[in-house]
Amino acid sequence: MAHDAVTEMVGWGQGECIAGTPFRHVVTGPETEGRLVVLAADMPPHLVVNEHVHDHEDQVTIVIEGRVGCRVAGVEQVGGPGGVLFAPKGASHQVWNAGDGFARVVELYTPAGFEQVFFAAGARAGAGATATSADYKNARGDVSSRDSAD
Repeated sequence: MAHDAVTEMVGWGQGECIAGTPFRHVVTGPETEGRLVVLAADMPPHLVVNEHVHDHEDQVTIVIEGRVGCRVAGVEQVGGPGGVLFAPKGASHQVWNAGDGFARVVELYTPAGFEQVFFAAGARAGAGATATSADYKNARGDVSSRDSAD
């Protein structure tokens, strides 16, 4: 989905849904020539994103609504609306919805590419299903293997 950078504002709930995940693709890698990708998500209550490392991408998570916890390089914090998490490439990190309601977040990855893990996890889950922790873990391996082959 191409956006006109001058005239189009992408509203909450818009963007391409990434099947099997709570994520929507808001600004794509091709739109930024691979420099950045922007995703938005409505994180279900108590959702936990298991600890992992990005080998190539920095991640910025901005809390729009709700409470989101994070642990980056062993340091744990919880933030509310306006809170910003920075997980640099190579840093072990975990993120979770620390509230009883949905948490809305915007995630930026630079350079683009990590969004392919979400697409692969959703595909592993299958039509109409929600990706599991195992789907995400295996998807990371799928995408890493594909990147190594290129």
